[in-house]
Amino acid sequence: MTDSIIIPMPDGDELSKTNTALIQRADAMTVTTVAEHAGCLEFIKTLAGAERAITALFKDPKKAASDAHKSVCGAEKKLLDPVSQARQIATGKATRFETDQRIEAERKAAELREQIRKQEEDKRLKEAMKAEKAGDQAKMEELLEKPIPQPIIQMPVAVAKVDGISTLVTWRAEVTDLYELVCHIAKHPEDIDLVEANMPNLNRLAKMKKDGAWPLPGVRAAKTESKMVRAQV
Repeated sequence: MTDSIIIPMPDGDELSKTNTALIQRADAMTVTTVAEHAGCLEFIKTLAGAERAITALFKDPKKAASDAHKSVCGAEKKLLDPVSQARQIATGKATRFETDQRIEAERKAAELREQIRKQEEDKRLKEAMKAEKAGDQAKMEELLEKPIPQPIIQMPVAVAKVDGISTLVTWRAEVTDLYELVCHIAKHPEDIDLVEANMPNLNRLAKMKKDGAWPLPGVRAAKTESKMVRAQV
């Protein structure tokens, strides 16, 4: 039997109507005098109070939704984990077999290429010896010096093919030496889009330095101002 989860939603219709009027009031507001500035700040206090009231209204439903989501995800995970683990084990075994088969196929192809090369080499040597006996020095040298072409041989890989199963190959980059990459980009600025600035670290540095001397070229400290409203007790 499936359990039903019911999350009560607050009635926000009245607040929605009231809050729409707040946008119109903010748009119509002018701040060109000290008195108008004071009125604007008081309006900001009112808006902050409205935000807190709305947040409080949805606090319990959001918690209930979060708890329900965790419960559903937990039930899903309990069922999925053994299936995923079994699939991972089976996939690993299939992949290892396929890798071994590819290696074996390449080994056989390399052996066959070497056999063909050796046969061609022996054939050339015999022809060169005949040319030498016939007194054709130029032909003998040509036969001995001419490179033997490398045959292209691909051996079939002995793996199963099952309808509905395919191998997806994806490629990703791995940075093996960040310093070397940065040095390359310094010499080739056209590749600058390959890296991004570490903004969390730069922001932490900006908070420490503020308006002080900035230690890094190409970066500056920028400030943003916002109005903070204390909650009324």
